[in-house]
Amino acid sequence: MNLLLVIGVFALLLVAFGGGMGGVEVGIWAVAQLAAIISVILRYMRQRRLGQTPS
Repeated sequence: MNLLLVIGVFALLLVAFGGGMGGVEVGIWAVAQLAAIISVILRYMRQRRLGQTPS
């Protein structure tokens, strides 16, 4: 659920502001998206390893 939320928010922001962005800005958004996805996945794996259910 969190992963879909992260992707959705970034996609909406990119669509909203993407028209005025150049290649560098889109690249920065792509790196931020990747970092957010990795953060969500690592948190999920850590919670699972500790035996907690993800919320």
